[in-house]
Amino acid sequence: MNTVHGDLEVLYLSLFLATLLPGLWLRQYEHWRRDLAILLLTTVGVESLQVLTLTAAYYTKEVREMVPNFRLGLLYGGWRFGLPVISIALITGVLLYKSSQRYRP
Repeated sequence: MNTVHGDLEVLYLSLFLATLLPGLWLRQYEHWRRDLAILLLTTVGVESLQVLTLTAAYYTKEVREMVPNFRLGLLYGGWRFGLPVISIALITGVLLYKSSQRYRP
């Protein structure tokens, strides 16, 4: 079963990492913990906003009329993959940000 949510998570993480690596190289890996933490927390924020937006849109009358046989479980069929990825990204981002505070000059 192809899930939209799981595919978008992988896409977002790969796009954010693709933009992080040149930035780290240009700054010569000076504050890599903080930069990676910001990236991970931004990814979690985008994913959470996406879930909230799609859930809110599904509960409008217009969407239910356009797609009568649609189940919310189909939209979030990848929750077994998505929830651990979001949780790991959130925990790792918070820990990296906390640890970057110790290394500030």
